[in-house]
Amino acid sequence: MRGVKAFVHSILVVVAASVANPASAQDLSCERGDREVRALHFTGNREFPVEILAAAVVTLPSAFAGLPLVGERRCLDPIEFARDVQRLTTLYRRRGFPDVRVDTLVTTRRPGVIDITFRIVEGDPMRVTTFALRGADVDPEVRQASLDFPLHVGGVFDRGALEAGRDTLVRRLRNRGWPQAEALLAYTTNTAAHTAEVEVTVVPGIRARLGQIAMGNPEGTHEDENPHIVPLSRQAVEVLRALKLLTGNGRLVFPGALDKEKPMSNNTLLYALYRLGYQGRVHAVWCGVETRELCAYLHSLEYAKERRQGRHPE
Repeated sequence: MRGVKAFVHSILVVVAASVANPASAQDLSCERGDREVRALHFTGNREFPVEILAAAVVTLPSAFAGLPLVGERRCLDPIEFARDVQRLTTLYRRRGFPDVRVDTLVTTRRPGVIDITFRIVEGDPMRVTTFALRGADVDPEVRQASLDFPLHVGGVFDRGALEAGRDTLVRRLRNRGWPQAEALLAYTTNTAAHTAEVEVTVVPGIRARLGQIAMGNPEGTHEDENPHIVPLSRQAVEVLRALKLLTGNGRLVFPGALDKEKPMSNNTLLYALYRLGYQGRVHAVWCGVETRELCAYLHSLEYAKERRQGRHPE
């Protein structure tokens, strides 16, 4: 359930200004002689909120310490604590802060109980000095799909945003009839000058057109005998139930930040997942209101494929 809450909260952070902690599988239970982490702090962070930084580290504070049944004691793992420094450093460097420095402070409250502080000096960001988007003028729809690319001249050179923008652009083009569309990334950086030159080349390929479509039931069957059911995992149901408390009064599960009648963009969702360390480990099919039937069909095909592979037993 913690993963569901983390996912929902991360989406809200993205909408307001960005599920689960990718490293949360580590064992932080307490044994004799361990030091309990009572509080976790971050100082010096201006670019990223505490929620993003806390999701990037393994070290976690105790939850409701001292309360029976609901409380959970968590203790310091010295090895993972040292790795947390590198995790935060990698996060910042990947997001465009090559000079970041991360230090730690351990404060003893009383014997066996400590507070942890990660002290961050972000340094100057690397800025995009030139940005070229090539190949978008071949078709008005290609140009339209490229309009809100997340990088721009003067902005921070965020490789996570660059790759999320690429993935969103490719997905849009494939959904609009270019099944072999690709977007090629190229960039050069000058660490001393803190500058980056970025080029994105759109390769839409050949646009596909639908031929004749025939619909009907197999001979000798009736529609009611074979209802079309798209199964959801337990985790997906938990996410939807948690979101219902936040957006249940609206028409959309994931409304946009500016217009509640329009769905949240691909870029918002993907960027949130990338920031939490899930890049390359997720494949999202974003279903807007207008494409829900197509998305349901695609999900059912993916489920059938997994059934054949033995991942969904009868």
